[in-house]
Amino acid sequence: MNVKLFLRKNNKGSTLIEIVVSVLIIGIAFVPLLMGMTNALKANTRAEQMLHAETVASNCIEVAKTFGVKDFEKVTADASILAADSVSGSGTSYTASSINEGQDTFNVSISFSC
Repeated sequence: MNVKLFLRKNNKGSTLIEIVVSVLIIGIAFVPLLMGMTNALKANTRAEQMLHAETVASNCIEVAKTFGVKDFEKVTADASILAADSVSGSGTSYTASSINEGQDTFNVSISFSC
């Protein structure tokens, strides 16, 4: 009976060492989780940029199919038709440039062989 009373008296709460160890374990567990989230965010941003570049390239092809290579320069004078910020070039070689949300600039080069 004295043993039970002794155990109850010493088991009132957590010690500082137990708390520090548990915080350390939780911290170690969250580092890989946060690293994974950071990598996923970077991959998502890159995928959005690639999707925008593919949209510009696809729009260029569709404009060329619809209006022909000869009228491509006239039609793309307004770059917004291609979802791009600017279009440069002449004849059979063009470059559509776009700035993705103020971060990176990408160029889509189009060459036609007639």
